Amino acid sequence: MKKILILLTLCFAVIQITAQSYEETYLKDEKKRLDKVALVEIEIENFITQNINTFDFTAVINSVDTTNKETSQPLSASDYATALSTAKRQKLRNEYFKKNPEKVSLYFAQVLQQCTNGGFEDNGGSTAGYGFASDVYDQSTWAQYTLTPTTVVNPAPNSNVTLVDAGSADPNIPSIPRVYSGKYAIRLNQPTSVLSRRASLLRRQFIVNERSISYAYALFFQNPADGGHTKDTRYPYYQVRLKNSSGNIVYQRTVDGVSNPIFNYNPSNNILYSGWRCENIDTSQYMGQFVTLEIIMSNCGNSGHYGYGYFDDFCGLPPNCNIPSVGTINLHPRSQTGCPEDPMYITGNYQLPPNATFQMPGAGIKLDILEASTGNLVTTLTSPNFPSTNNFSFYVSSYSFYPSGMTSNTEFNFRVRMIYNTGGINQPEVSANHTNPPGPDVSFKNCNSPCFEEMYINEKVVTSQTFQASGGIYASSQIYPNLEVTYRAGYQIQLLPGFYATGQDVGIFHAYIGPCEDNNTFTKIPPVNSMAKASETQILPAEIKIHPNPASGYFKISTGSEKLLSWEMYDLSGKMVLKGTTSDANVQNLLKGNYFLKINLEKRQVSKTVMLK
Repeated sequence: MKKILILLTLCFAVIQITAQSYEETYLKDEKKRLDKVALVEIEIENFITQNINTFDFTAVINSVDTTNKETSQPLSASDYATALSTAKRQKLRNEYFKKNPEKVSLYFAQVLQQCTNGGFEDNGGSTAGYGFASDVYDQSTWAQYTLTPTTVVNPAPNSNVTLVDAGSADPNIPSIPRVYSGKYAIRLNQPTSVLSRRASLLRRQFIVNERSISYAYALFFQNPADGGHTKDTRYPYYQVRLKNSSGNIVYQRTVDGVSNPIFNYNPSNNILYSGWRCENIDTSQYMGQFVTLEIIMSNCGNSGHYGYGYFDDFCGLPPNCNIPSVGTINLHPRSQTGCPEDPMYITGNYQLPPNATFQMPGAGIKLDILEASTGNLVTTLTSPNFPSTNNFSFYVSSYSFYPSGMTSNTEFNFRVRMIYNTGGINQPEVSANHTNPPGPDVSFKNCNSPCFEEMYINEKVVTSQTFQASGGIYASSQIYPNLEVTYRAGYQIQLLPGFYATGQDVGIFHAYIGPCEDNNTFTKIPPVNSMAKASETQILPAEIKIHPNPASGYFKISTGSEKLLSWEMYDLSGKMVLKGTTSDANVQNLLKGNYFLKINLEKRQVSKTVMLK
């Protein structure tokens, strides 16, 4: 027994020495990097001094506001001079890095293999392990919630990124210390009005070796409710996001600098402040992977209200942070091979902070379907199932991707959002993106379209696709050259005024009457040479019919010789509203609109769209 204890003690000592050796080596290398950065900052300052009076600042001068966009009053001479000086210095800093691009890499910390210098305490106060950037935007380039400052900076006193100590409190709210624990913390943005659309960024890159990452933060915002934002919602904001190794956002949370339950308010200086709070991000599904944590503080889009924050303790859990003080939500990974299954189930997990609830059971979790190419919202599903504690599941039919009829979009992404309240007051929503980073999460390329009862194709067709409907297809669309496009309908196909199809070297347009084909196999029209056309005879199951459709009170499901087991009806949010086991459906109590009908047969499953009038 004694030998075992000695052996365990020796093993622990070896592990401890190895960890200490890694940390010492890492911090020593980071100190060398930061020393080089300090020399570069001297070079930049000299470059600015040499060029400030001779550089052509015409574009800069034209971009600087001469009036306060919120009050419409001209800027004072001193405010304009400050704004112009800031913009000129920013421009020259960018010019320096254009001439010396090799210097940019010095501002990026080495990737962490284990958490080091989480509280900025190394060597009497250090930013080893972190990277920073800060930019000033004009009216046209400031974009809400999507800013990513790129001009690298080194923390300096009284600047937009500052290493602060515990020797003094916040200048606006003296009751709030600038440091959460220890002696040092980092501040992003300035605690005074600078009349600029400034955003500053903290970046930390590491290999995930813990199930979550947490840190302490304290936010301060000049309250935009004092005027200038009666209709303009481009508020100052705080944002945290986690990116995977491909640079795609897998977690994001944003807090606007506007009256909110998490803020206290000091009317004497119009400051909203959060006090010290804890951010906790679930990283369990990224164990062993390279990720990037980014934190952004931004002034408002009209430049009249500032926002800044202090950040501390990135290693380990701060006190009382085992349960996050804000909610978390994640989508489970889901890879796609071949065509999408129908229906599909999109799952994930969530955690509410203490004393928080949904407005109604499940009403606080919503699944957005987005166009992959544009990010535009297609539809929102609002009725998940909850198979177990803190887990959710959305039933997603292929019709959910085309709620208003077929379009040329074939690739889609998912975003899940959670909205909850504390004491009956709604809190800022949290969200997560992607089941298949970097996306698309779902692709219908080279796949059959969902089988609509009636299909109207009005948009341009820009990719090779197969469109199908159990009733009719009515097309006034232009088909781009050299594509392989098929229209297949059970009753009729009408090519309306505006329809146009052409080809050059390759391509074919094929329209014919036939039953819908299932979408559970990867299908593609064979290539065609010149005017020749390949055709193939297939033996397909009988078409399942709904009549009447549209319906007003009742409809009947005709399955031919196939045996009907059961059916379910879903509204466009994915919520089941009716089910049955016979071929007759009584829908008198349902609202008018479109519904998805899932029909379970003895040997297969069929989905239909039913319209109630």
